[in-house]
Amino acid sequence: MWADGSADFGDDVTFIGWGAELEHQFKSYGGDGAVNGFIRYDGRYAESDWGGGTDTMTGHTILVGFSFDLNAANLLQRERYGVALDTPNFGRVLAHVNSTD
Repeated sequence: MWADGSADFGDDVTFIGWGAELEHQFKSYGGDGAVNGFIRYDGRYAESDWGGGTDTMTGHTILVGFSFDLNAANLLQRERYGVALDTPNFGRVLAHVNSTD
């Protein structure tokens, strides 16, 4: 994910995000559901030029957890027919840019 533009008061702001996820299905209950485990890495970089200087922030997050699928026999079926919420993840970047002046 990448975003570049201007914020309030003419600040130039750049966001860059990257990540990877690995998911494994531990147990399937046929068409009734499944239990999955995942590990995910997210990286973020933010830069804000606010006239008096430049603030930068780099963040790294590792998440480990479980998910439960209802009415999906496997991960492919969930991916093709399930509900997905794929929105940009700016993470904690928004709270830290231009907050150290």
